[in-house]
Amino acid sequence: MGFQAPSVDIGDYVTAEKSQFDEGVKRVSSLLALYENLQKEGSTRTSKEKRPTDILRAALVLLHSAEEDYFRNILIHWYPLKADPKALSEVSLAGSDGRTSKYTFDRFASFSGKTVDEVISASVREHFSRMSFNSYKDIDSRLKKIGVSLSAFERQADIDTLIQRRHKVVHEVDLVEDKSGGKSRTRPINLAQVRTWMECSMSLVQTIDEQVSAWEKQEIQQSKEISASSDENDCFEGAPNEA
Repeated sequence: MGFQAPSVDIGDYVTAEKSQFDEGVKRVSSLLALYENLQKEGSTRTSKEKRPTDILRAALVLLHSAEEDYFRNILIHWYPLKADPKALSEVSLAGSDGRTSKYTFDRFASFSGKTVDEVISASVREHFSRMSFNSYKDIDSRLKKIGVSLSAFERQADIDTLIQRRHKVVHEVDLVEDKSGGKSRTRPINLAQVRTWMECSMSLVQTIDEQVSAWEKQEIQQSKEISASSDENDCFEGAPNEA
């Protein structure tokens, strides 16, 4: 009887990409805890000298950055393995400044000594490293190309609101014109809002990671089976021949 690789049972297995996202969420939670402590001390009133709600705006920007980083890393990891030829054709060759036109042989000189897989991986990394996700539709459409389904996720509107508000903070300093007085004022924001967005973002990432971690478990199992098969062959090769 030959060697048999044990089945993979990793329990609450999470990908490296989600572990990194979770670290980002911890940093967001730390900012929210800071704001909450100031609230308890009665130090969250806005004045000319103090704008404590900017802690919440910073938390929102960090949250969106963490989830975008997760989406990019998942796509960088799995696009070369899961995307079909049509989806791969949208990725430009590394170092080509985003152009997907035809390439002459001199363009490939910089890849001398590299494998095709290495060139694809480098090109995918460069392509997604500069990509932003400006709506839930962006997230959904790009993840579909690697076979991730978000059909079970039902908080699309919350994700869009999170992204739109982040853009207001980053590009407009979260200001809105006060029509009555003619001056700009900051948009209201509160702790409950940011917590809701954080929970929503965590739920979306969990929906994705459950599918991706299943792929990784399968890869681990296949690797164990190949290793076990190799060990078995080594045993047979090392066994003495009978007379």
